[in-house]
Amino acid sequence: MKKVKVTSRIVYHKIAEVVVEVPDHVSKEEMTDYLTDHEHIYDEQLHTALQDAETEFGFGLGDGMVDEDAEVEHRYDILDESGNPTYGGHV
Repeated sequence: MKKVKVTSRIVYHKIAEVVVEVPDHVSKEEMTDYLTDHEHIYDEQLHTALQDAETEFGFGLGDGMVDEDAEVEHRYDILDESGNPTYGGHV
């Protein structure tokens, strides 16, 4: 009898969202730089939310998450008064 090793790779992901307040004077064009420079306003909240998030099967692509080669991806969406996204990008 031959011995055969069978290997399986299964990908899971977590997605978490937090809403933070950004000063009104920050334009949508400046948002990426602002969020990069002020990571402290969301980093701990996001870390906690990720710990609590459900683990889901698959790559987690969609809803603006598009970088299939990245192990971690961060994006933002500027929300209108009703909570609907009006503009977004990656941090």
